[in-house]
Formats: sequence, structure tokens, C-alpha cells
Amino acid sequence: MKTVVSNTCLSINLKGEMYMTTMTFQNAHHSPYRVALDTNKQVFMAYDAKNNQKVAYGITIEQAVQALQKLS
Repeated sequence: MKTVVSNTCLSINLKGEMYMTTMTFQNAHHSPYRVALDTNKQVFMAYDAKNNQKVAYGITIEQAVQALQKLS
């Protein structure tokens, strides 16, 4: 079971260049990770909540999270 730890709006650009909301998840089997939607590229980003250098992308949230888990 995944638990949402926090939900934060990172930035809003009034020109429509970037709007990103991120959610942090944690469960018993994996390190905490964050998921955000890059509206410019129309892809989901999943990144390690403890190490922002570990980033993975996917068309769906599930694909992004699976790709992130392969990096660990």
C-alpha cells in the first residue's frame, strides 16, 4: 500500500511555460519517491526523495516509478 506523505505545488508560471505539482509517496518496500508531471514535455517524472539526482521518466506514473526502481 502506498501512502502519500505530502503534496506540494512546486511552481506556477503564469505564462504557461511550466506548471508542476509533485506528490511524495512511501511504502514498506521502497524508499520515498516523488512524482511530478512535466507539462512542457507531457511526461511523468519520478525521483528519489532522498537523492534528487536519481530521476526517471515515463508516459504513465507507473512507467516512471518502475524506471526509477531500476536505477536503485
